[in-house]
Amino acid sequence: MRLRERSLLVAQMRVKGMNTSDLAREACCSVQLVSFLTTTGKSQRNTCSLVSAQKIAGALGIATSALFEASVVHVSEPSIVPAVA
Repeated sequence: MRLRERSLLVAQMRVKGMNTSDLAREACCSVQLVSFLTTTGKSQRNTCSLVSAQKIAGALGIATSALFEASVVHVSEPSIVPAVA
């Protein structure tokens, strides 16, 4: 799942009076994941699993779709290299 807007997640945490540790505890996920989603800079990340997205949104009392959208992973086919005899 892809985070729609980092600022929305941070704002919802503020409304609930939660910091990263509080949200991680309530959502039963790692502090590192919440930190990656809320941080800007080198360690920022904007994706997580469906289960994690549901837990985070649930802990904040909002719909998963309000914070996250499904992300499509494109997997390229492996190159076929002819065998050398």
